[in-house]
Amino acid sequence: MADVHTLELTRRAEIGKLAALLNVSPESLAPLGEASSADELQRLRRRINKTLFDEKRDRFIRLERVTRMLPAGYLARLAMDSFGPLLSARVVAEMHPLRARNIARHVTPAFVADVAPLIDPEKVEQLIPRLPLDLVKETALLLVERKDYVTMGRFGDALSAQQLRAVIGAIDDDTALLQTAFFIERREQLGRIVHNIDNARIARIMQRGTEANMLPQALFIIDHVTDELKGRLADIMGEQSEDTLNTLVSVAEEQRLWGPILRGLSHIHPRYRRKIVNLPKVKDEQLLGDLVRAAYEEGLLAVALPLARVMRPDYKRVVAHAALKQGPEVAEAALEAAHSAGEWSTLLDLARYADESERALLATLRVLRRPEAMEALLEALNSDAAADMLLDVVGRMDEDAQRTVAHILAAEGGALLEHLLDLAGGLHERWGTVACIIAQLDGAALEDAGRVLRRRSDAEVAALRDGAKREKIWNALAPQLELATT
Repeated sequence: MADVHTLELTRRAEIGKLAALLNVSPESLAPLGEASSADELQRLRRRINKTLFDEKRDRFIRLERVTRMLPAGYLARLAMDSFGPLLSARVVAEMHPLRARNIARHVTPAFVADVAPLIDPEKVEQLIPRLPLDLVKETALLLVERKDYVTMGRFGDALSAQQLRAVIGAIDDDTALLQTAFFIERREQLGRIVHNIDNARIARIMQRGTEANMLPQALFIIDHVTDELKGRLADIMGEQSEDTLNTLVSVAEEQRLWGPILRGLSHIHPRYRRKIVNLPKVKDEQLLGDLVRAAYEEGLLAVALPLARVMRPDYKRVVAHAALKQGPEVAEAALEAAHSAGEWSTLLDLARYADESERALLATLRVLRRPEAMEALLEALNSDAAADMLLDVVGRMDEDAQRTVAHILAAEGGALLEHLLDLAGGLHERWGTVACIIAQLDGAALEDAGRVLRRRSDAEVAALRDGAKREKIWNALAPQLELATT
């Protein structure tokens, strides 16, 4: 699922390519970009490209046939001295790639750099891999010097493995390399680029990207490589200093880059995940609220939830309040994500910090009325604090919801009731809630609950009696459970 960040940057890249094709500034196409999706812009660019290069193509095909009678060296001089970049670009696009290579041996890198932005992009992939290595490298350096990153991206899409290594090695400007990679269209080629850059330089590129306000482009690239490379890039990010990571978090918050950040963290080594989620900058309720909201809007709550496992308790408290302040719709989605991802224990660990109003909100959520979800939640209980929180929430539910919980607890001979009481047995103030839940049962289910309760200690039965008396249901409940009324 593409998020808002990814769609916006893809649209920005398409505007840049379209502007280069039409020889106008990207700013002049801003209204078109705002009104169109990235896919629409790409289709428009390809239609315009086809129209531009199909126009009078038959004339250039005939001219190319005439050039076959001329020696490669003479034709190269003729192209540089007389034809010029535009005519040369149109003619070379109609040549057999091997013929173009022979001519290219006799032209200067500067002339190739002049021709490159004007040649039909559809033909570049056939021509570039056959060009001499030194010519490609020198041309790439000139395009970088001219800051023509769109053409560089087109070049990058077509480079052979050997050419790719040579060009990456030749470009010292890390920001230029990042800009070029941003305009690469082929994801597999983007992966090859990353594969050919050592870890130290990737760390430097990330640092430069943050300093040059290009973190969105850097994260866009991370978002578009394989999961294996995502993990490598995320680990390199995790190795950075706390100050650098705090800066990264600040930029991510400012520019709403949580989608790619979350996807990257899902592939990072656990030791770095712990380091990042416990950064000082992260312990901010507004920031965490924005992150949860972004995860909800971009369908990433199941990715975000596991990150809370390795948060320190004081951070968990902040994220719990921040998440529940997003309202019932987000809370509902978070519980659904916990259920689908098997993260109930993580959610329980967060929910224990919920205050009175937040627990009242949890008691209204539909997902907790679904038997399969409540059963999974009860099975995930692993502490007295979690049991206390859940009993408090269930105590706030209406009778129909409590009846659902009661039948789940009593199923299979009361196995889950036994589990709940093992954790909550010492919580005397919650026995009134236990009594109210059991009071929703009848028949065989009530008998099963009675057998479980009769196996509990005298102190627990006494606590049940006191709680039920407070709820004014003991005299009616005790005989059904075959418990003494005194």
